[in-house]
Amino acid sequence: AAARRPQHRELPVCVRHGEVLIEGTIDLVYRDDELDGWIVVDYKTDAHLQPDEVRERYGGQAGAYALAFEAAAGERVVAVEVLLASLPDPAGAATVVRLICDRTLRDLVESRLREALV
Repeated sequence: AAARRPQHRELPVCVRHGEVLIEGTIDLVYRDDELDGWIVVDYKTDAHLQPDEVRERYGGQAGAYALAFEAAAGERVVAVEVLLASLPDPAGAATVVRLICDRTLRDLVESRLREALV
């Protein structure tokens, strides 16, 4: 789906969010006109990661990338998709776990960023 839409790959980001510097490389971000916003894609190769573990394990990091992109681009991120490369779906592609950029995910990011200050 991303191939047919505006996108950026291996996009470096570095923004200050309060007292924390969010720095990293977004694997892929693409525009989704149906959802009227951008989707951040983060690839993971963990051998034993299950879909129900994604929010707790990577929601803070992937969500921080979403906040960084929003700050840098001035555009809204509507979701984060975590691709589990080592867990193929029935068609053989990576399993995709979509996390909506809602208040719950944003609160998780804020919590993780506060923890980073300690």
